[in-house]
Order: sequence, then structure tokens, then C-alpha cells
Amino acid sequence: MVLLIAAALATEVASADGAGLMRADRAYWKGSLSMADATPNEGGFTTGDINSQGHLARHMPKSTQGDLTRRMVTSRPKAMLHPACDPPAERKLVINSHVKYVKALDHLVASLKEHKFPLTKTVVFRGGAVTNSGPRIGPDGMTFVDVTVDSFDLNAFAGLSRYNNHSLVCADMYFYIHDSTQIGPCFPKVFDVIKVAPTEVITPGKGYFSNQCVFGRSVVDKFGEDFDGHVDKGGQIQIEAGGCSGTACFITHYAGKQTVIQERVGLGDVDIYHTSEPRIATWYQAWDLYKFFLYQGSSKFRTDLTLAKLDQKGTDSPDLNPYEWAPSCPRKCTLEGGNSPLCP
Repeated sequence: MVLLIAAALATEVASADGAGLMRADRAYWKGSLSMADATPNEGGFTTGDINSQGHLARHMPKSTQGDLTRRMVTSRPKAMLHPACDPPAERKLVINSHVKYVKALDHLVASLKEHKFPLTKTVVFRGGAVTNSGPRIGPDGMTFVDVTVDSFDLNAFAGLSRYNNHSLVCADMYFYIHDSTQIGPCFPKVFDVIKVAPTEVITPGKGYFSNQCVFGRSVVDKFGEDFDGHVDKGGQIQIEAGGCSGTACFITHYAGKQTVIQERVGLGDVDIYHTSEPRIATWYQAWDLYKFFLYQGSSKFRTDLTLAKLDQKGTDSPDLNPYEWAPSCPRKCTLEGGNSPLCP
């Protein structure tokens, strides 16, 4: 499994319960990534089972739009820019980030080091770059990849699709998080034991989880070029709600199976980056992972997000599964929030 960390360009648009992006003011990677993009060595078609709900019908013949499940065939080429690695790594942590706003990444890496997470199993995708740069090893043995895509917390999806077969990136499982996070002591243990089927995605709730999730390698194979275009803040919300924006869609649209675990818990405000601008702190208890975000300033926008969240909870959803990874490691909230208590 690979842990993917994706970084946001600016203030994250979030749902009222805690999704959002962090602004950071310097990059963790201070070097220059100059490796040129490889030329695709294989074209073809992508096939997969999908649910034909709402906007997904645009992928399907009219004669089949009424069926619940169909075989989808798109003309987008597979993102195979390198020969498939053999064998792939078992798992990797993917961190979504950005070339300019990565102060949060320093904070996350410090927590990874504190809890002895194996940094060589980490891939950092940084959006907003001038040119695409191939994967290379950077500080602490971490793999860094720069991409020109500038789509907030979807940068690493675009990077994964492009470099999924590169020897420094490929894995059977990807654990996808943001740079605006912090791990707890149980996270490395969860990372070591969590398993996912090739076409499966594990999500903390049905939606609005900041796109942080765990998925198998075959899910990435279905991305094609869907995440190559820019997705603005409004599009991000549509995707988090379970929909699409342009060609980019919610992660479950590329999976054959969704496993839903408990939702994150809101903890309150904390000035985690010492910027005099408090962030909302949330805790993904099953994974022992903290996420920090800013609401969009508009109160109307907050209201709209709240209604969307309530509407979503009123629909049918997969069965919620209690967390089962590293059960001997007690989940204990350890986040400090200055003068006000944050942990339950």
C-alpha cells in the first residue's frame, strides 16, 4: 500500500462537518525536480463495472442507462507511462500537496517521524508545478512528484494516474491523505495491517471525508485522464458530495466495491500552524489521523454544505463497519488545542 499525500493550493472549501484545505507558506521539498515526463507506451480502453447513477449516465449508451450496473468502456487511454512494475510494493502512503503551500507538509512529516512511520513508503504529489516532473527520491527517502494540475485535494489523483506504473510509485494499495494532517501513534500500525481488494475503496463515511481514503491499484487504473483538468472549489464540493465535475468524479465511481467505516469526529478550533488563523480539527478515529481545514468565508456557503450533508445522510448507504485494524492499539485523542480542550 502506498500512502499518498495531496496538498491544497489555497484555503480549502469544506463541508460544515470538517472537510477543507490548508494554506501553507513554504515547500518541504526544496530541491528541483527536473526529470521529464515519459511518453505513454500503451494506449487502449479502460473497462470497469460502475453504478449508473445521475451524471454517470453520460458514460453509457442510452439503451443501458436504466440498468443499475453496466460495463463501462471509455476511449481514454490508460495512464501507462512506464512499463508496469513487477512486483509492485504492497502499500504506499500518498500525500496530496502543492508546490507553494506546503508549510502543513512540514508539520505532517514531523508527526510521521515522531511515530516512526517508514518514510520510504511515502509518495508526495505536489500540484501547481510549472512542468510535470517524474518521481524522484528526496529528503528522508520520500518520493516526490511535481504535476502541473492545480486541483486542490485532487492533485495526487492526477499524479497517480500518470505515474502509477513507475517503480517509485506503484503499489497494490494506496492510503490517500492530505498534507494538512497529523498522525497519531496508532496510524503506523493501521497502515501496516489494513488491506483492500484491488477494486475496493475504504471511505470514512459515505461522503464529505476530504477525499481521504484507501483504495486498491485497479481503482487507479480506471482514472484514465479524468483528473488531468483543473477542478475549482465548486467542483470539489460536487465531487465530495458523490458527483462529478467535468470528467473528474467521486472516488467510488472508479471502484467496484465501497467499504464504509465510521465518520470523522469534529474536535473544535486550533491554530495548529501558528498563523493566528484557527483551523477546524477533525479526527479519523479508526485510522488515528487528524485533519485541519478552513471553512469558506461565506455563511451561505456553509449553510449550503450543511444541507447537502443532511440530504446525503437521508439516502441509502452501505453498511457501516467498525474499525478493525490494530485493535490492540487504543485510540486516544492526543491533539492539544491551547487553552481550550479539543479531545472528547
